[in-house]
Amino acid sequence: MAIVAALQVAMGFAFALVNMNNTRLAMVLAPPMGRSHFFALFSVVFNVTLGLAPIGWGLLIDAMGHISTGNSVFAVNRYSVFFALVLVSFAAALVLCRNIEEPKARPLDELLRETLLQSKLRYWLRLWPRW
Repeated sequence: MAIVAALQVAMGFAFALVNMNNTRLAMVLAPPMGRSHFFALFSVVFNVTLGLAPIGWGLLIDAMGHISTGNSVFAVNRYSVFFALVLVSFAAALVLCRNIEEPKARPLDELLRETLLQSKLRYWLRLWPRW
C-alpha cells in the first residue's frame, strides 16, 4: 500500500507540473487577439479531458478482469498494467515535449535563480552551487 501511495503522490506532483506548464505554454503561444476566448476554450477542454481520464482508466482496469500472473517476486495484474501504461504515457509525453519550441523561453537555471531572488525564499540560494 505504501508503494501505491508513493506512486499516487508522485503522479500528483507530475500532474501539477504538467498542468502548470501546459497552461503557460498555451498562454505564450495563443495570439493576443482572442487570447481570453482561447484560454477559456482550452481550460474547458483540458479539464473535461482530465475529468474523464479516471473514468476511462477505471473502465480499462475493470475490462481486464482479474488477470493475475507471476510469481511471489513479480506479479502482473490489472493494477501493474495500469501503472505500466501510465509510465509509458509519461515517457511518450516526455519524448514529444522535447520538440516543443517556446519563443519566449529562458533556460531553467536562469528561471530558478530569478524566482529564488525575487521570492521570500532567498536563503535557499545559499545552498545553490556556485559555478
